[in-house]
Amino acid sequence: MRKGDSANVARLSAAIDAIRTNGKYQQVMAKYFAFDIYGE
Repeated sequence: MRKGDSANVARLSAAIDAIRTNGKYQQVMAKYFAFDIYGE
């Protein structure tokens, strides 16, 4: 992200929140990583 690009930071944060809520993050994390970067 470019410094000061708060609009895209907000969009990216919303997208991450959405995939964590709908379960897609959990599927991808389980497939590719041995740990959860959020520590959960």
